[in-house]
Amino acid sequence: MVRLDCSEFTFGYAFLYEQTLKHRDDLVSFPVLPSLREEKNTAWDAHLPLRGIDYYYQFKISDYLSRSNAKYIKEGYYSAPYYRIRLHPANRNQQHSILRQLSTDANKKVYYVSPEFHDKLALTSAFLKQNLTNYSRLIPLSECDDINDSEQHYITYQENDPNWTQWSRPKKHKFSFSGKELEIIYREDKKDWVDINLEYAQSLLDSIKKLVSVDFAKGKLYRAIEDNWLQEESNNLSIRSALMKVSYVVAVVFGVTLVLVGERPRSNKPIAENYLTSKRELDLDD
Repeated sequence: MVRLDCSEFTFGYAFLYEQTLKHRDDLVSFPVLPSLREEKNTAWDAHLPLRGIDYYYQFKISDYLSRSNAKYIKEGYYSAPYYRIRLHPANRNQQHSILRQLSTDANKKVYYVSPEFHDKLALTSAFLKQNLTNYSRLIPLSECDDINDSEQHYITYQENDPNWTQWSRPKKHKFSFSGKELEIIYREDKKDWVDINLEYAQSLLDSIKKLVSVDFAKGKLYRAIEDNWLQEESNNLSIRSALMKVSYVVAVVFGVTLVLVGERPRSNKPIAENYLTSKRELDLDD
């Protein structure tokens, strides 16, 4: 077994940074990173898509298994090397369960994102060539099965193959996609785009508040989040502060990064510059 020698945070950062550099004509990806500091850049809103939709990515580092004694090769399930990502079994696989719930709330687009390479040189090369996205596998949580136990579960997949399997009781799924197809997926979702404005940001915050308050009200962490981040009166919110609250809560509660994808804004400042500024202010651990 070979495990990619980098953190989920590093892989996620590289993936998201590359998204900000992609030139897709009228299409833009804007990662909204949580920050606990007051934003001094009054032009922040100018980087947002004019119209678009929200995506949620959880980044997972994969194991690469190629030897004949690898479990699923030995058992005949695979005849060639495969990748495996581990789901967190704690509290009856709570993380997977809440991601599943997020994916069914207002049909939000939630994905596990994992690499299709297994050594750090490949990561570095892909990052420098700005094609890391092409070597990534995106698995929609809406296609995953529910889990209600504390067993160790996995998702396995093979390079350049949309099929994947969720374990420990194997169930094969046929829909996932490569990062090479990401622009196609974004454009297919154009029918769901809405205006990215204050009304949208407040609506997004309200939907997250509802999900958190209904399902997680008994936890100390979630009560703290509600007290510190969700109680500000809506008429005092700016589009920035509303989206910052959403990005912080989904990062802490669901372990995902919020990305807005849509119509390119009328801004001359590179989005990557804004992303790097936000990254330096990030106040969450890996």
